[in-house]
Amino acid sequence: MNCQEYREWFRKREILSSEGIVSEAYLHAKTCKECSVMNKIDTDIENKFRKELYMREVPDGLLNRIELNIKSIYNVKKRTSVPRLKHGGTSLWKTAAPAFAVAAMVLLFISYNFAYFRSVEEVGRLSVESHMENLPMMFKAEEVKDISLWFRERLSFPVSIPEIGESGLKLVGGRKCKLGRNEVAYLFYKKGDKRISLYVIDTKKIKYEMEDNKKYHLPFKECEVDIWKSGDMVYSLVR
Repeated sequence: MNCQEYREWFRKREILSSEGIVSEAYLHAKTCKECSVMNKIDTDIENKFRKELYMREVPDGLLNRIELNIKSIYNVKKRTSVPRLKHGGTSLWKTAAPAFAVAAMVLLFISYNFAYFRSVEEVGRLSVESHMENLPMMFKAEEVKDISLWFRERLSFPVSIPEIGESGLKLVGGRKCKLGRNEVAYLFYKKGDKRISLYVIDTKKIKYEMEDNKKYHLPFKECEVDIWKSGDMVYSLVR
């Protein structure tokens, strides 16, 4: 892949997510300084958006106060004529209502887009970032009899643990964590002294096409990521 092909892929990467194309793109970005810088800038901007627009819990009582204020405005509007601003301005209600509507639509659009995974490389990037955080385990494998049940009690979707079938790979523990805004199951493996992370994602959070049991291999930073879909689960394995 050359620079022109990389830029073409970069613009359409949310729909051009086949295993071969993604691997070629990441290999090119590793060896081309200009394309690597472009990729880093895009990643930094997206991370900035995610950080600034991160969903937080609504403070206690805020929703009730908003509802009371809306009802109060509605009741005043029904009982009296709509007040007008000085100097012949339009009514307060007519000015504010469209602004509230636009703000609500923008927030809804942002929340929708950042609540889903939009490409296989986004899953890979977020998995590597989480892997490099060195999060602590919430449980050790030998201490939990039914790991799937442990996750079922803490996540909004049932978790199936895959048979990876790799010699020397040992499951040592797990926890729940977040990739972007989405809660996922996080399993800790070891192979010798090497730490390996497996993320289990609900397919309902995937907004791009994936073939069952087809592996997507992505080199990212100093890690290698394998991503595949099986039934209702998407798996991301980071080495």
